[in-house]
Amino acid sequence: MKRFFLTLFISIGLFVSAQDVNRVVILPFSAASGIDAYGLGLATALQRSLNVVNGLYVPPVGDAYVYTQKLLNDNALSIQKVADAFGASVIIAGDVSGSGDNGLVTLGFSGPKYPQTKDLTVNVSLGSPGQMVAQVADAVLKELALATAPNDLSELTAMTGQVPSAPSLNAVSEAALRLPGVNVSTLETAQQLDINSSWVNSEYARALAIEGDITKALEVSLAAIGLQPLDIEALVNRGIILRAAGDDATAQQAFDNALAINPNHAIALAGKGAITNDATMLESAISSYPRLVEAYLSLARIWAQTDTTQAVAILRRGTTSVPESAALHRAIIEASLSSGDTAGATAYLQQTLASQTTPSPSLYALVNILPADQNQQALAILREGRGKYPTSIELILLEADFLSQAGDNAGAEALLIQANTATPGNSDVVNALAVVQAKQGKTAEAQTTFQSLGGNNETAQRNLAQLYLQTGANQAALDLLTPMTQAAPDDAELKALYGVALQGLGRTEEANAAFDQALAIDPNQPIVQSSRAQQNNAVASATTDEQITGGVAVELTAEARAALDEGRNALASQDYPTAINAFKRARAAQDHGLLAFYEALALQQSGDARAALAGYQRALQDFPNNDIILNNLGYAQALTGRYDLAIPTLNSALAANPNNASIYLNLGLIYYNISRFSDAVVAWEKALSIDPNLGTQVTTLLEDARSKQ
Repeated sequence: MKRFFLTLFISIGLFVSAQDVNRVVILPFSAASGIDAYGLGLATALQRSLNVVNGLYVPPVGDAYVYTQKLLNDNALSIQKVADAFGASVIIAGDVSGSGDNGLVTLGFSGPKYPQTKDLTVNVSLGSPGQMVAQVADAVLKELALATAPNDLSELTAMTGQVPSAPSLNAVSEAALRLPGVNVSTLETAQQLDINSSWVNSEYARALAIEGDITKALEVSLAAIGLQPLDIEALVNRGIILRAAGDDATAQQAFDNALAINPNHAIALAGKGAITNDATMLESAISSYPRLVEAYLSLARIWAQTDTTQAVAILRRGTTSVPESAALHRAIIEASLSSGDTAGATAYLQQTLASQTTPSPSLYALVNILPADQNQQALAILREGRGKYPTSIELILLEADFLSQAGDNAGAEALLIQANTATPGNSDVVNALAVVQAKQGKTAEAQTTFQSLGGNNETAQRNLAQLYLQTGANQAALDLLTPMTQAAPDDAELKALYGVALQGLGRTEEANAAFDQALAIDPNQPIVQSSRAQQNNAVASATTDEQITGGVAVELTAEARAALDEGRNALASQDYPTAINAFKRARAAQDHGLLAFYEALALQQSGDARAALAGYQRALQDFPNNDIILNNLGYAQALTGRYDLAIPTLNSALAANPNNASIYLNLGLIYYNISRFSDAVVAWEKALSIDPNLGTQVTTLLEDARSKQ
């Protein structure tokens, strides 16, 4: 961190407020060369330690740093703005200097409690990080004149006793910032060095959870609590990890234990409030930490069950406190889309971007949730963002996706090759490049691209096969998987992938045999569960012609009508061969979109999704924007592995009818299959909110997706 925070806050203007001390903002400290780790380490350790004091809350240092930096970059930094953003009465900056064992910490106190900035110096022992934190925390408490109970002081001592050794301090303090890019390997090294530090174990557990290793994260987070049951941040981290694992009951216990130490801990309040649907508790979390995005999102979800207008109002209140939050703006846009106001969703995004001095790439990237009928406006927004951030990988990937969806895979490939040259080894770019190459039938090039990421050959081959399945190159996937499954007959995942490839090629009986073999090895194999859910998920069939025609009368010849009636009777009896033949005869007598729909429906329910595609496309010619036809088409595209086509098709179906639960169900299945677990959870939760009876179809998968977010 640059050595400017202390002098900066001494020199700019102050204001006075009668607000009581209950929120304190701590900025990253500056530190002399050679002891850099103590600057950030002391600031984050101080934040963790002070959060055990009743009636006090210190937000993550990283959020304070990011917000202050943004104000600085916008040339708008002031004490008042920082204090207002966090509802804080005190802002603490600092500087660490010294050498050997002798150090000096200079603290600068500003904010509403201080009409004039006050400096305070503390002599510290650099040779003992825990002792140094205890010395500074004691000085801060005395300066703020906080009323502390004996248990507060004992809890504070417990926290400072968990500060790791100097070599580990930098790793855990960087992780404690709560910024993206946590480094698991450095935290693993720190844990090996300071195995008895609850702080180190807690941060390592959080990093493991972010990387998707929930099982080990639960193990390490429990060890952290065992080392120090009074470590409030370790308790909160454990609660968050337990929620990711789907264990809300135990998570609530962890949050309760944290709140027993400090009832004002915002993240613990938000965690418990989200589990119990307690709006009052979530409002308390916001009061402690006005920039806590998760609290606004949880509160809005509660209100959305009874009052969508109020839910959106809460989200808008959140964007006032955290205007840069892509998650909050995304939720508002999704609310507009759910109400069918696609133009309003686009207009909101345009207004949001125009209102900010330096909107982030993530805000521009919100165009990816706009439906297909807004593609022209979305592309204009994306190009504006690319103009401001030409090297943003996030926006490059999104533009490549837009090009690919428009059928310009060559253009997407050229863009991604350029990005891969500029940032070699970026896994997201490499994967996207391999995908567009596979879409063009360049399987050899895709394999070379994919394998450039390194790793052993078997792993690369397996991942490449999954890539082929995602892009609909089922035969290429099958060619890879056949010798692999023969070489490893007891590998349940390989058997499952082999079955998916067969299913995509329409070889249903062989696919089911492969799935049965996979389940014999692993009864809970998730790929099989997902594929079987797709097979068993009844496509939305029309109980009346009006659901397809929109009530418009369809004139059919006597021959076509008779064949249609015969086909529908056979379809109702699940006599698919008879139904298919009848619908083919109906279309031969009169080629009409309604007849094409029924033929496609019979083909799809018989297991031949690939053959159904043409019929659905023909039906759309006569009935464009029909949500049932679009849903069935997207579902068929997914069954053939063309997720790249299925997602925009299903989004078009949602634009036509945002209250069709089956569309959300199918979207969730696709997102799950391509490991977009957070998106799968959102889609399935929306499906269940519309039709709770769908729970039996997705309960197991939904729990698994939640554990992998």
